[in-house]
Amino acid sequence: MQGKLTLIVALSSIAGWLSIEAYSQQAVDATVPVKNLRWSTEGGSGGSVGQRIPLLVTVTAIGAPDTTGKAKIEFVLTNAGENDLRIPVSPQPADLEPTNPNTDYTVTHLGLFIAEANRTKVLRGRADLYGKSNTELSLINLPRGHHIRVLANVWFPHISEAEKSTLSFKAGAIEDYELFRNRDGRRVLDSQEIGSSFSKEFTIQSLFFAPDSDVGTAQTQPR
Repeated sequence: MQGKLTLIVALSSIAGWLSIEAYSQQAVDATVPVKNLRWSTEGGSGGSVGQRIPLLVTVTAIGAPDTTGKAKIEFVLTNAGENDLRIPVSPQPADLEPTNPNTDYTVTHLGLFIAEANRTKVLRGRADLYGKSNTELSLINLPRGHHIRVLANVWFPHISEAEKSTLSFKAGAIEDYELFRNRDGRRVLDSQEIGSSFSKEFTIQSLFFAPDSDVGTAQTQPR
């Protein structure tokens, strides 16, 4: 009996490791059409704590931008902390809604984006991932040093040849809790930031036109 129990525990550990490895080898496709929430919200509140999350983000271009500036970007999210990191992986927030519109519920949201480094302008296109504690596979525990990949469409501005090597950008990751609840007969959304991380600056030249495959990347440094 003891031998069988040991075997079961071992197999369970392997299954958990394989599930994380599967995420490491596959990409969460955030370019798919996002379903609308069934119930709209009217107002709410938000808060920021200014903390940094132990998440390294590498961005890699999957091909050059098209004539509209649209490019497929791969965000690689790596746990740089000491412990497992629980992160959301579902691009469909509507799948996390309860069947009863009067039910309060909370989701974890992770937003990935690219912005001009010296300005406040965030580029069009991003990835938004959601997770809910009682919804299977919407949240994963990412072990230290492990990663997952997220695909997103981002539109880059049309710039001159000179600016391709001088205009800088940075990638960002912001995680927050989103609480949906009913207040005075209205459905509101209150959010509370968990933390964020931003990348070193990079240029269009380094991202899209680097001669070596490992040059056109920008790794975030929690700070």
